[in-house]
Amino acid sequence: MSQVRGFPSVLRQAAVTLLLAGGLALGGSAQAASFTNGDFESGVLEPWTTFLTDNGTIGVPSIVEFDIDGPGGLPPSLALELRAGQITHFTGLPPAGGGIEQIASFNAGDLSIAVDIAAVNPASTDNISGGIFELLFDGVTLDTLDFGSLAGNESAFGVLSGLVVGVIAADHTIAIRITRPREISSNPPATPLQYVDNVELSGNAVIPEPGSALLLAGALLGLATLRKRSRNRA
Repeated sequence: MSQVRGFPSVLRQAAVTLLLAGGLALGGSAQAASFTNGDFESGVLEPWTTFLTDNGTIGVPSIVEFDIDGPGGLPPSLALELRAGQITHFTGLPPAGGGIEQIASFNAGDLSIAVDIAAVNPASTDNISGGIFELLFDGVTLDTLDFGSLAGNESAFGVLSGLVVGVIAADHTIAIRITRPREISSNPPATPLQYVDNVELSGNAVIPEPGSALLLAGALLGLATLRKRSRNRA
């Protein structure tokens, strides 16, 4: 019986905690916000930022309609489009390009990350490299996929994924880096395009977005109120 009587107070305490957490996030703290815009459906890049490697370029990042699941998959949705490669090509230089990164706050715990990727050769001639995609957490590579050469007008699709065990409660950086061993062409259609979409995070290290925390807090408060009214009527 004591457990039943104490349940509403536990709910209220949890709701207050979530409301306080949500309020701090909405009010803005010194820390980074929770991870957002993994599917680019906002139509803008933010809060992602771009970066370049040595001798690298990614062209002009764009948010465009693209079928990241390939033919016969889900309907096209907004995705990030890049054009990675070297600025200057010399034999022996490492692959170059750049990518996107986002700094977000995390709880202590485990974190799973997955991201859909694709490369498209828009030219009718073969290309030596569709791009080397890397998923990074705090600068450490979790997964890599090299699409290799693409035939004329060929598209290639894949997924990057990784598990981070024992994340420390703090701000951390998630990044997707794309490089190629060739310079980008002065004729844009001759250089492959790279696409990123559906960056999904799961695990107990993920901090809910403020709206989700507030919604859950409201639901908990509502449930506690209903239980209290039911008990009073009895």
